[in-house]
Amino acid sequence: ARAALDGQAPPLVITLHGSDVPPADAPPGQVQLLRKLVLDADAVTVPSAALGASARERLRLPEEPEVIPNFVDTDRFSPAADRGALRALFPGRDLEGVRALCHASNFRPVKRPLDLIRIFAVVRERMPAVLVLAGDGPERPRVQAEVERLGLAREVAFTGPLRNLPPLLRACDLFLLPSAHESFGLAALEAMSCGMPVVGARTGGLPEVVEDGVTGLLATPGDAEAMGAMALRILGDEPLHARLSRAARDRAVRLFRADPVLARWEALYARVAAAGS
Repeated sequence: ARAALDGQAPPLVITLHGSDVPPADAPPGQVQLLRKLVLDADAVTVPSAALGASARERLRLPEEPEVIPNFVDTDRFSPAADRGALRALFPGRDLEGVRALCHASNFRPVKRPLDLIRIFAVVRERMPAVLVLAGDGPERPRVQAEVERLGLAREVAFTGPLRNLPPLLRACDLFLLPSAHESFGLAALEAMSCGMPVVGARTGGLPEVVEDGVTGLLATPGDAEAMGAMALRILGDEPLHARLSRAARDRAVRLFRADPVLARWEALYARVAAAGS
């Protein structure tokens, strides 16, 4: 299509995210079509080095795409001691000494949302705790059924889709992201920006966001027992929780603020435009 424009087509920049890179068992025609599109582009970016390596392998690219990470509004997603959002979800409940875990996603199978309940069950056996699940998606009914089966309905709140996530993140103590795969992990970054440690899976680009042992703890995907133990370790050690919280906020501000990332995008577009002029 670009060739048909006889040199008049504007420069093309492609950004690949997780679902854009075909899986190993994708139909060859799909892979060939995407490969041709990517090779025709003037620039290709990905949000993490892990996804870049995967894209290069799956699409047989001559080099890895340029990494420009996602960013977070660190002013909007900022720490504050406010449990108001939590009290609204558990009205009439005394939350003194209760630790709050949370998760936000589209509840697709890749997020392994049933693992959230398994992790929470491990924590709840050892300390008073509640779990808040924000978002909606195809796996939510199964998660709700598991909550009912385990008798955890009073301790687990489903918010549905939220327009304003920061108040919930500020009200909680630990963010869970046990996904089978994450091309980046924006939800984890938003939690970190609010000063919340993350327990999640060591997969895809998530270790590039969550520094294992510094801003949270990461386990093998699918190992809910290990993630439960990690959650207990963090929630049961106040100095450790405070240290991880400070480091989480610092990493978000230092590496993922909007302005520096946007500057990288502007430089990329300027470079591509200059090359095409």
